[in-house]
Amino acid sequence: MKIVGKFTASKWLALFVGVLLTLSCDPEECFNPKNRCSWYVKNQTTDTLQILTNFYINIPQILPPDSAVHVYGVGISRDEEIDDMFGWILDAVVIDETFTVSDTKGEELKMWTESQRNEFGRQFFNETYWKKQKWEEGKYVFHKWIFELLPEDIK
Repeated sequence: MKIVGKFTASKWLALFVGVLLTLSCDPEECFNPKNRCSWYVKNQTTDTLQILTNFYINIPQILPPDSAVHVYGVGISRDEEIDDMFGWILDAVVIDETFTVSDTKGEELKMWTESQRNEFGRQFFNETYWKKQKWEEGKYVFHKWIFELLPEDIK
């Protein structure tokens, strides 16, 4: 790598990107976005379940009956705000996301993949099957989606 002054080319690139970011948007909005988006999964079965995602927290999480757990969260600036926030969040990740439900011994009961979100039946990655809440607090707009795991999902 060629050194320019006391900076390497990669440091110059990082400096350029930093300057570009501050010129192209409101820095406060970049670091403290207006829209706070969260996805939760609620266990509506009588079984204690284990869930695993490959798009956020990639460690198994235990989900007792009638409990909920946060599975994904992102901040979106007002410049990126669109009507289909749910789809925008999914499309922003370039891997084929998965959501897996297992029993407490680790035996897989159900796996949903993002690429199958428009296929027949209940699909974890299809917004139709989520309950959405939206509210404002101060300068923030909160978007909360809740997916209820039902007994028929794990049979």
